[in-house]
Amino acid sequence: MAQVVRAEALVEAGDRAEAGTALDEVDLGAFPEPDRTFLLARAALARSRLALAEGDADAAGALAGALVLDLGAVGVEYPVAAAYLALATALTAAGRFGEAERAVDDAIERAERLGERPVLWEALASSADLAARRGAADAAGELRRRARALVDDIAATITDEQLRTRFLAREDVRAH
Repeated sequence: MAQVVRAEALVEAGDRAEAGTALDEVDLGAFPEPDRTFLLARAALARSRLALAEGDADAAGALAGALVLDLGAVGVEYPVAAAYLALATALTAAGRFGEAERAVDDAIERAERLGERPVLWEALASSADLAARRGAADAAGELRRRARALVDDIAATITDEQLRTRFLAREDVRAH
């Protein structure tokens, strides 16, 4: 798990080569179920973000789409909303906006149903951007309002002041 977390941080920091190396070092066989499935999901999401950071939206979409299918095949629900969100992000980057809207709608539905608030606010924000892109300003505004309310709610539940400040300082949080 440490290698996946390290890779996620390296992608965020822009060190794509090191992130790829860290992901290559992930040994899924070293973990029993259900840890293996969750590690597989997290690694696939990190690989999708890495592909997107490298400018390969098609690879990012293929990785996220495969993860959606793999998780569905084994009946795992929890990380599927995040996988749909990653797929929507990749499809948006590829200019496939109609497909991106369908994927983000799936992310929202699953995140709402499972109570995945961090994924939900990001999916709402993504949906707002897509709605604004197609000229639906009122819908975009409502989606942004919902995303912001979730961000405020999440921030209010973080008892560590330093963690709350870091969360609120994130670029994606500030953007919405």
